[in-house]
Amino acid sequence: MKRIWTAVGIGSLLVAGLAILLFKTPAVQQENLPLGKPLPDTVTVAVAMGEVSFEGSVLPPEAEMRFVDGRVFLKRSETEQWLDERQVERTEFQATPWVMGETEYISINDLCESRGLWPVFYDQGVRLYRYRLQWTEDAEAENAAQQLGMACLRLEDIMADPTDDSRFTHEKLEKLRVMARWLGDRGQEFSVAWIPIYVSPQEGIVNDLTEKFNWYNADFLYTLDVLAENGGHIGLHGLTHQYGEEASAAGYEFGEDSPFSLAEMEERICRAKAIAVKLGYQAEFFEFPHYGMTREQAEIAEKYFRVIYQQEPWAEPYGYVEMRQTEDHSVMYVPTPADYVWSEYDLEGMLARLSESRENDRLISLFFHPSLDYERISCEEGQTPEGERLLTYDEECGILPAIVKRMEQWNLRFGVMW
Repeated sequence: MKRIWTAVGIGSLLVAGLAILLFKTPAVQQENLPLGKPLPDTVTVAVAMGEVSFEGSVLPPEAEMRFVDGRVFLKRSETEQWLDERQVERTEFQATPWVMGETEYISINDLCESRGLWPVFYDQGVRLYRYRLQWTEDAEAENAAQQLGMACLRLEDIMADPTDDSRFTHEKLEKLRVMARWLGDRGQEFSVAWIPIYVSPQEGIVNDLTEKFNWYNADFLYTLDVLAENGGHIGLHGLTHQYGEEASAAGYEFGEDSPFSLAEMEERICRAKAIAVKLGYQAEFFEFPHYGMTREQAEIAEKYFRVIYQQEPWAEPYGYVEMRQTEDHSVMYVPTPADYVWSEYDLEGMLARLSESRENDRLISLFFHPSLDYERISCEEGQTPEGERLLTYDEECGILPAIVKRMEQWNLRFGVMW
């Protein structure tokens, strides 16, 4: 499985000629925790006002909290002592803390992995839980999956929408993390079509994760990191996936009717990629919102990406990977001939469309809106002495589990083409 941790300070990666931070720290075999590294000057740091709690105990205020490029960091020594006093055992994972001034901090990502904890965010902070996955983890799933043929799955319209009726509230982001853990434990890799800036003109919202630091955005970034850690490949689904008075994901952005000039469109594509780089993501593909694009717009995207995740509309026949050659690199167009799961009642229709693709030797590829399975995912505090949070994905009734099961019956797994 491809592991892509993207929190400040777990390494570095060169992307488009820029050094960017990747958030992956290898475990080290030593008794003492490693010394911290200085944070680079390129990150943005802001004070985080809120509360971190565990089993009714609140992290003391001297364990200062910071948003570092939007992610939560805690003062290391006080936080570790607080968890030691509550007998939270350490895992084999040992994180490298990061130094701001002369003080060491640890990211919420590393803290939870090093202590085996599950964070639940809300608008004023985060609660930490011991947790239990209510499915059987298969330690050999990843190796077994590598022996299978490949199909393609894309999770669609992933965006930091902070509104009350969003598909990505705190509660639903937690369920999305459960979905990611389940897919990862089954050895499945998938793509994530991320809309970098959520915009709702009617509500006066422009939510840029690189500019607005709050607990909701920290929750979203933590979730995006979990997706990447569990086999997700992050790509860009436009910049805002809208124009005019439309909200993100509802409107278009490019295409024949777009109000933007070609220069403005190129600027939007570059800005989307710059946001990904700032937050530590590689941006492995580009997908035009609602697949709306012209030949000229496609040529702009081809300059900046090696993968365009949609049908190449000027190629025939339909449903096959197409390659185009630019001046300096090749570009792969990856279609989704099975389309998407139209509603919670469309499972049989999707399975039929996948069967049709298989019968016609097309690429077996679809995209899926995670909200369709939220009702089949539960996150509850268990009635155990440890107060564990029980994380469940109904594998009997879930839409995505049924699709994965069908792939396994066909000796296929979900992966990426590039």
